[in-house]
Amino acid sequence: MWKEESRVILFVKLKDGLTLTKDVIKKMAGTIKKEFERGFVPQVMLQVPDIP
Repeated sequence: MWKEESRVILFVKLKDGLTLTKDVIKKMAGTIKKEFERGFVPQVMLQVPDIP
């Protein structure tokens, strides 16, 4: 449990045939850090088959 902490978790749905690799995660984190504040960089990025 995180006891009064918060974490940013990003659920990612990619096009068919694509995989969320370490390189893709690194690039996405860099873009988020550049475009937003550092605090918005997800601590966890998970590939999911669909977003409801």
